[in-house]
Amino acid sequence: MATLLTQPVHGLVGIDYKHFTIQSRGLAEPPRFPFDQPHNLTLPIRDALAIYVAGDYTAYALVHLEAWDSEPTAGAPAHSDTETQTVRFTVADIAAQGTMATAPDTGVLRLSAPGPHHVRVHRWGVEDVNHVFDANPNAIIHRSERFIVQFWPADDRNTVRHHEPPALGHDQQLHTAIRTWATGHQS
Repeated sequence: MATLLTQPVHGLVGIDYKHFTIQSRGLAEPPRFPFDQPHNLTLPIRDALAIYVAGDYTAYALVHLEAWDSEPTAGAPAHSDTETQTVRFTVADIAAQGTMATAPDTGVLRLSAPGPHHVRVHRWGVEDVNHVFDANPNAIIHRSERFIVQFWPADDRNTVRHHEPPALGHDQQLHTAIRTWATGHQS
C-alpha cells in the first residue's frame, strides 16, 4: 500500500493558453512548451509538466498535488480523464502555476528526492464549467476544472521521454537576454 510522503498542497491556478504548469522551483528560465504539439492532458518537458484543460471556457483549475513513496491506489472520480507520464525533476520542490503567473499558485510540494517521477493526472469538471458559462458567462471564478496530480518515484531512469523544445530563434534569444538583464538572473 502506498504511503503519502508529504502534506498535500492545493490551490486555484489561472489558465492561459488552455494549460498550467507544474515545475521545479528555482528554474532560471520558465519552461517553454510548444503550442502546436499534439496533446490530450499532459505534455512533459525537463523539470516541468504542462497540464491542459478540456474546456474552451475554463478560467481556473482547482489543483491538488500529492507525493507518494509508491504508486497510489486512490485517485479521482471514476469519470475523470486520467493520464500517467514520467518526468525528471532536478529539484525536489515543485509547485503549480499559471502559464503567465510570476509565482506559484499552489504551495510547494516536496518530492522524496530529485530525479524521475511518475506523474498521474486526473481531470474532471468540464461539464460544470460549460453549465456555468451557459448560465452566466461573467461568472469566471466558477469556471474551474478539477485536478488531482500524484507523484511517486520512477524506478527505471530510461522511461523519461521529454519533449525537447526547439532552439531559440533570434528574437527569442534577444527576449531572453532582456529578461535576464531586467531580472538580474545570470546564467
